[in-house]
Amino acid sequence: MEQTRLVNLPIIGRVQHGEKINNKVKEYGYFIVKTQDTYMQSYVEKFDKLFKGKQSIDIEFFDEDPLSKKYIRYNQSGEVCRCPEGSNQATQRVKNGWQQIACKGPECQYRQKNETGKCACNRIGWLKFLIPSVSTDRIFLMKITGQTSINKLDDYIKLQKSQGKSIKGHYTLFLKQIEQSNILGKTFNNYVLDIFSQAKKQESTQTTTNKSATSNDVNKEQNLTPEKTQDNETETNKNTENINYDNCYVLLKTFTKNILNKGQKKEYFMGEFADMKDQVSEIAIKPEYIEELSKCDLGTVVRLDIQDVGNIKFAVKLEFIQKAQKKIAA
Repeated sequence: MEQTRLVNLPIIGRVQHGEKINNKVKEYGYFIVKTQDTYMQSYVEKFDKLFKGKQSIDIEFFDEDPLSKKYIRYNQSGEVCRCPEGSNQATQRVKNGWQQIACKGPECQYRQKNETGKCACNRIGWLKFLIPSVSTDRIFLMKITGQTSINKLDDYIKLQKSQGKSIKGHYTLFLKQIEQSNILGKTFNNYVLDIFSQAKKQESTQTTTNKSATSNDVNKEQNLTPEKTQDNETETNKNTENINYDNCYVLLKTFTKNILNKGQKKEYFMGEFADMKDQVSEIAIKPEYIEELSKCDLGTVVRLDIQDVGNIKFAVKLEFIQKAQKKIAA
């Protein structure tokens, strides 16, 4: 009953970050919404007002399985075969309709890559979610064809479930640009999806608000400048498949903040980061890292050595693992 109810929820349209124009895919690097229902156009306009040109959207998962994955094969007439991931039963189009057939999985001839690294049968992901700021009773769909994006979302959901957490809740879905190579060795800067939970961010914000009311007197007693440590050159690791994620953080935003230092206010350059457990922290950045970090956008991955001084966290060492560069208007 629950499954039927979810399937029949009214759909506004599809969230995309590119579209096919004249048989070529145009990548925008930001989210758009497409709908074929003229009655849903007002929701599209509302989405554009809130998110047009942005690389992140605030979403809500309303059930425990928001991501479905299946293998699909097309030909000139359209879809001809489909099989849910992990199943050994596929549905194939025949002359008079559809019929069930056994799926050979990775051994299927249509899943074998040709000399250009392409195959006829590909894995497709479908993500369903709400965007509460647009509508709380109509859902959005996202068709995902990039395997890196599917894997990132799938791994994230599996991690939450393995920790006994509910998937239902509020998240930020965002794009980040990474360097990838194809089977021919050609390099591309592709946009991939990533996600983090807003729950920890909300908890962190509340904790910071509560602490700030009683911290002014303590700040006057503290020297908020961390001891110097040996600096290493920052570098970007373009190969992210085998990263050790110890002490790794995802950049959410950068900003400046006035902090009491020896009884006087001093302006610090700050970064808001989420760790690998979605715990969000505000961290002061050393001057030598400010210029490079200020050019980075949401989704940048860094490794930090953090030192607590008073009630402030300082990044005394910063290493760039993966950069998401800010777009600069021409």
